[in-house]
Amino acid sequence: FEVEVYSSDLSKEPVKDLVRKEITPQLRQKLQKLGPHLISEHGKDLQHPAGHDASAGFSRSKVMSSSSVAKQNDEPKSASTATAGAANGPKINVTTLSDQQEFRTEAAQLYETFTDPQRIAAFTRAPPKVFEGAKEGGKFEIFGGNVSGEYTKLEKPTLIEQKWRLAQWPQGHYSTLKIKFEQNDVDAVTVMVVNWEGVPVGREIDTRRNWETYYVESIKRTFGFGTVL
Repeated sequence: FEVEVYSSDLSKEPVKDLVRKEITPQLRQKLQKLGPHLISEHGKDLQHPAGHDASAGFSRSKVMSSSSVAKQNDEPKSASTATAGAANGPKINVTTLSDQQEFRTEAAQLYETFTDPQRIAAFTRAPPKVFEGAKEGGKFEIFGGNVSGEYTKLEKPTLIEQKWRLAQWPQGHYSTLKIKFEQNDVDAVTVMVVNWEGVPVGREIDTRRNWETYYVESIKRTFGFGTVL
């Protein structure tokens, strides 16, 4: 939490210290209970009206010209390589993406958000179409089937690895998504470090945009993990 006092008067410093030491811990406890309470109260009601496509909000990739792909390859934190696609399929040019985000919560809470079906339903706004469990080999489909994959490695509460793909990617092609949760007790935050290996070249912008909008921002809004006071 960030506490600011808009006054240069030193007499206000005791108030600032009081908020940091006494009020901030109480607020943190209340906010940590908010997410589970929302799930308990409204988890069963998470559904879409008839005819509504849960994946409609996702960005769809357009056909890219060679010049536009070249510009996207200049994007920071990415490195392009060539790899084989699905078994016996054509080779696909791929890139590696990375990202870091801070969440105002503990690593265990954030880990559960990516592995508990009720929490997943809460931030995706719909129950998963497929969820075989957060275990090695457990398959999933979320966001109306627009995102699918499989858990390949889990180390609670610090690491999740998945085979992960968007429906618009070449058929049968998956990236390797690694999510690390690094808890910082001093600042009371958890840093989520994300690394994708095997993202198709030309799909970097859509992948980043969908991740930031439908994962990061939605999780922060749904569970209060992005609140800064």
